[in-house]
Amino acid sequence: MASTFGVGILGILGAGQEGVAQGTLTFTGVVIDAQTVTIGADVYEFDVSGGVTSPNILVDVSASQTAQAAVTALVAQINASHTEPVSAAQGLGTSVVVTSTTDDGTGATIATTETCTNASWGAVTLVGGYGVEATATQRLPMISETLDDVQALNRDVSLQGRGFERPPDPGTIGVQGDVACYLRYTPRKLLLKQFFGLYASGKYTLSPQRKGKGLTLAVNEQISVKTAIGCKVSQIVLASSLTDVRLTATIIGQTLIRNSSKNTLAVLQQLADSDRNLLHRHLTFLIGDQVNALNTTDDHTFRPGTYTLTMAMPHDQVFIDSPYADEPLDNGFPTYTLAIAVPRHLTDVFKTWQAANTGLQAQATWTNGTNTLVVLLQSLNLQTAPITTPGPGVRAITLTLHASEGLVVYTASTISAASGDNSYNDSATALPYCQAGDQVQITGFTAHPENNKIATVVSYTTAKIVVSGVTLVTEAAGAPITLRVLKQPIVITET
Repeated sequence: MASTFGVGILGILGAGQEGVAQGTLTFTGVVIDAQTVTIGADVYEFDVSGGVTSPNILVDVSASQTAQAAVTALVAQINASHTEPVSAAQGLGTSVVVTSTTDDGTGATIATTETCTNASWGAVTLVGGYGVEATATQRLPMISETLDDVQALNRDVSLQGRGFERPPDPGTIGVQGDVACYLRYTPRKLLLKQFFGLYASGKYTLSPQRKGKGLTLAVNEQISVKTAIGCKVSQIVLASSLTDVRLTATIIGQTLIRNSSKNTLAVLQQLADSDRNLLHRHLTFLIGDQVNALNTTDDHTFRPGTYTLTMAMPHDQVFIDSPYADEPLDNGFPTYTLAIAVPRHLTDVFKTWQAANTGLQAQATWTNGTNTLVVLLQSLNLQTAPITTPGPGVRAITLTLHASEGLVVYTASTISAASGDNSYNDSATALPYCQAGDQVQITGFTAHPENNKIATVVSYTTAKIVVSGVTLVTEAAGAPITLRVLKQPIVITET
């Protein structure tokens, strides 16, 4: 039976990213001068006096050679001097946990050795990948979870000479359920990162595919820690109420371990839980047409509402020599909807937008003065927009909008290219509105065809679009140039 726990010591929920390989080096006693720890091509040498052998990386333990001193010094040097794609942190007791900074499984090829008398690695390489239990590194403020095994039965409906069907055979076993938690200002939220696939510089963006990327979710159930492995997030619901903001993730997983030996209660208890919750009073909500940048005149006093983001994937996958389902994969057709409540207006502005099939954009910004989370939906179309009704009092109307990839096309003979700041420029100051991160495709340049590229928007004004991903050559305006803007349906950023 699925379990539900509230926030508290018995309801700790931890998340660890799979595909990110890890290794643990445990110290049981003092280190000695010239002993080494090797991670891939990096050799770290403990030094008491006299320096180290070149090109080894010096780990200074001259003040103390205890296990704790070795852990502290080694963690600092790995993070400061590594050339391999790894980071390090102190684990339980006197251990060092080394984690690859790539989530494509390649970290599992990094070799780990040591020449220490009182230290040893858990394996000869970093270990990890999709479907391999990862150590929880992020604590989630859980409200509830319903992760459980789902057993499929292969029923044989043939009579086979009987007056009744034969007993069904066991089929595949999958893990399904929902995880609900409060949304916090914690950076690099693992549930969101798993759903989007890509996270860099505080921005979540959609990946073309999430193959090989999964999560381990660990739940303390008092008598044991249950872990769901190979978890994919197929749907995210962000619900803003008058009291809080909640994130509910629909999970499709691979296997369930009822009593984890890797994610123990001690592991979960050490996870930091210091960030503040997002609150409804932190929210500013803007909605308007996507021809112009949003501003304060687009503030329609957002009331409780819900973002629903769905990345559909089959629940039943082909399995190989195992009763457990293989990795679920995206079907390539994500959907994004937004249901909001706003106060009624003196005019039916929303009905006007709906009748004209006006492309809209909506931006929700939560900030507590220090941290910020921004959810931007573009290329929105109204699906339902009730008519404003007369009468006294404040009344809310509920709108439903659907987001999709949007294409804006602009052709003019006033567009030029500049190599100095890698930009496209329009002397007519009529470039279509776009956001940083949108894609632009340019065609029509003849003197330098290399300017006809697909590029990523860095910054925008009506006169200039600075781009990245291409190297432009200066070319004057003259020939008709066509600029197409492909808008990302959803982008989430945090600071």
